[in-house]
Amino acid sequence: MKSMNIKSENLRVEVAEPGSRYKGPRFDWTGFITQVVLDAKYEFCTIEKVPKGSESFAGAGLCGEFGIFCPVGYDDAKPGEHFPKIGTGLLAKADNEPYNFFKRYDFLPFKTVVEKPDESTMVFRQAPENCRGYSFEYEKTLTVNKNILEIRSLLKNVGKKRIQTVEYNHNFVNLDGKEVGPGYRLDFNFKPVKNSICKGIGLKDDAIVFPEVPENAFYCRPEGFDRNIPVTAQISCTGGGPKIKISGDFKTELIALWGMSHVVSPELFINIDLGPGGKQSWTRRYEFCA
Repeated sequence: MKSMNIKSENLRVEVAEPGSRYKGPRFDWTGFITQVVLDAKYEFCTIEKVPKGSESFAGAGLCGEFGIFCPVGYDDAKPGEHFPKIGTGLLAKADNEPYNFFKRYDFLPFKTVVEKPDESTMVFRQAPENCRGYSFEYEKTLTVNKNILEIRSLLKNVGKKRIQTVEYNHNFVNLDGKEVGPGYRLDFNFKPVKNSICKGIGLKDDAIVFPEVPENAFYCRPEGFDRNIPVTAQISCTGGGPKIKISGDFKTELIALWGMSHVVSPELFINIDLGPGGKQSWTRRYEFCA
């Protein structure tokens, strides 16, 4: 893997060169963050566990994805035609079955230009490629300042058709390698509805807790938040140690929570709806503390 770094006085962020670590048709190739190190001591990123031989298709660290439920142009494409997966490439529709983000679609990766104007900043740009009237300009900027990482995205619709989709960051994280289980807690800036939390995890003092080490993967969609207010999520352990605070400057469309024994991933979704000529920008913020 070809790795690039940005850093501040407190953080070192390892970023995979597009197409080196991840080669699949699902995740965004730009700003694919494989590790975050705080104060040269604490690590926060882990990997998606996949069958042997599939490592180049596995997620890791902080990686984004567009259109996990509603990829741009999929429904109006015929089998064999392409549809654009923003941040990734032009995917070939295999059949008339619903889109499946686990499927290994044949695809043509977008060309990505990477710039590093200084040691704390990295910029990724993808130029427009017309695909049946869909076309966009996409830019992602990573910036670190002290103990904070910001990921700013800018999407412009330069095609003839409307772009409607969602975007989120799949946070493959834990706290310095500590196994998920008793002691871990996930706090939101709202009180989660109890029946929206899945079996195996629970609520205590309005926080999501993990009474036992999960034997299997868990997934739920916490409810109770106001969709007009940006959501904040904080992962910590009782008794101190490192923690992560995740937030954004956007209205949250959906919250998903996925995890296993080695990872807990709160995912904040943003809705994207751009007519021809429209543009949208949003920023995700990660604060790492110990």
